[in-house]
Amino acid sequence: MKTRSVLVLLSGMLIILAACSTDTRQQSTEAVSARGTWSMKAPMPIQIGEVTVAAAGSKIYVIGGSTGDVVDQKLNQEYDIAANTWRNRAPLPRGMTHAAATSLNGKIYVIGAFTASGHGNAVNLVYEYDPGTDAWRALAPLKGPRGSVGVTVLNGKIHAIGGRGVDKVTVTTHEVFDPTSGKWSELAPLPKARDHLAVVAGGGRIHWWQARRIIAEHGF
Repeated sequence: MKTRSVLVLLSGMLIILAACSTDTRQQSTEAVSARGTWSMKAPMPIQIGEVTVAAAGSKIYVIGGSTGDVVDQKLNQEYDIAANTWRNRAPLPRGMTHAAATSLNGKIYVIGAFTASGHGNAVNLVYEYDPGTDAWRALAPLKGPRGSVGVTVLNGKIHAIGGRGVDKVTVTTHEVFDPTSGKWSELAPLPKARDHLAVVAGGGRIHWWQARRIIAEHGF
């Protein structure tokens, strides 16, 4: 039997879904249990929303976000899966909300964000975090300010897709970052402008969904 865990942030808590694969010849009662179970883990140190999340190694990093008193938090909260504990790590160089994040080669990349309420003051900032040294560094920025961007990794490069930019205008922009050269380049834009989209790489392609309009559309 193989077991895999998927970790999700929900209502300020870290939830683990443990899905067990079973032999299809087993009894139906066992098949029901294969649907998986939810378990509650250690709560986050503070109540916070609009965060971005990425994993590196056996740790999960919850970065930026908004609290009741601060719209653009600098927080970098690390969750240790094995120990079920939280600790604060080096904060973002500047506060961000609705940022995007992904991991590649053991490092975490935070891309674009808003810095004011109501999706205001978008920024084009890009940061790299090294968990080994607990340090941040600024990378080449996006071509223009964007928040609520969809990001994913494909073939060793980071794709930043869609989002809301200047004057809160939703965009079709599709940029790709090459960590070897440290440069961004543009690729085919989205067929429709979208923000707050979910993006994932699979089967050698990038797939995107826009939950706000309850549609499932595929991109590049």
